[in-house]
Amino acid sequence: MKKNKILPILLLFFLIGLIIIGGFRIIKNNNSNEKEVKNLYEAWSNKYISNSSQGSFVNTGKDKRMTVSEAQGYGMLIEIDASKKGWSKQENFDKLTEYYKAHTISENNDLMAWKQTEDVNSTSMVTSDENNTSATDGDLDIAYALFEADELWGSEGNYNYKEIANSILNDLLKYNYQSSNNLLLVGDWARSTEDKNSLVRTSDLIVPYYQYFYKKTGIDTWKLIAEKSIKVLNDLSLKTDTGLMPDFIQVYGDDVQIANGRVLESEHDGDYYWNANRVPLRLAGTGAELTQTKEKLLAFFAERKTISAGYRLNGQDLVDYSSTAFTSPVAVLANYEDSGSNLAVKSKNETLKNALGSSYYADTLQVLSAFTILNMEEKN
Repeated sequence: MKKNKILPILLLFFLIGLIIIGGFRIIKNNNSNEKEVKNLYEAWSNKYISNSSQGSFVNTGKDKRMTVSEAQGYGMLIEIDASKKGWSKQENFDKLTEYYKAHTISENNDLMAWKQTEDVNSTSMVTSDENNTSATDGDLDIAYALFEADELWGSEGNYNYKEIANSILNDLLKYNYQSSNNLLLVGDWARSTEDKNSLVRTSDLIVPYYQYFYKKTGIDTWKLIAEKSIKVLNDLSLKTDTGLMPDFIQVYGDDVQIANGRVLESEHDGDYYWNANRVPLRLAGTGAELTQTKEKLLAFFAERKTISAGYRLNGQDLVDYSSTAFTSPVAVLANYEDSGSNLAVKSKNETLKNALGSSYYADTLQVLSAFTILNMEEKN
């Protein structure tokens, strides 16, 4: 009888021991990941954050300092994540905000001019007339980061983050929204350009952003954009066996057409290339309405030995090399959907453990993705 009573007690202690050991392992892994992300962030910040007389910016140049609104948006998102961890501070975010404020298109348009270069005669950054137009992706990230700043610090300091974010959203709807397809075009210039007035960047189909903006503003248009983005993403997924998305599409009402040849940036505008590589990152956190689209895309990458830096939509490699600009966004989506999968584990390791390279774009997406993975793990 005593043996029968002792065995359950021993079994209970054994199970408790396993739980404690497992808990220590989880804490150890999270601490290890946090250290790796902090190291990546500090290396990125030292390498790319640059100061000017107009505030701080993310330097995308090599021989000469320059930046683009896309980079400023990424930088603001990263500084918010770093500040939440105690690795940065509000002052650094405000310097990025100061730079954005210095380079809006005009007094009547709070979208950011898409590109600046260094004035050889001063420490200022200047926008040429031809570059004084917007790029939608940068403005979306800047607005989102400002809302996040308002939630983190409030808007009683140097900048009213919430007010600025709302101004950006209002101007996105005023200048970039195309009512004929309920989507945002690639920039404020596109709606008045005959062959570009239905042109959409697939990586701008950021459903979680639009749902968030609808909650923040109560403006129904953001809800419409979210719903249409879901439909377009699902439609595009069905157009190929791979689930890969092209860099650019033309959307005429409900008719979604893949870009044919060069329509804006390169001959690969209709391929999965250096814009669409961000689609997996933007799909992370979306709901069940995009489940099949996400699963199909991840299944394609799971079958690859390595993820190439570009594909035709039929899955043919465009190049014979990889880049964290492509692997890190996949790591985010894979870890959101199934963190125990081989794809999730392998791509996460590459994102967290690979040292930064020589490309602003790849390095920045790697750091942004690393923060996203870390935040996701801590929530779970």
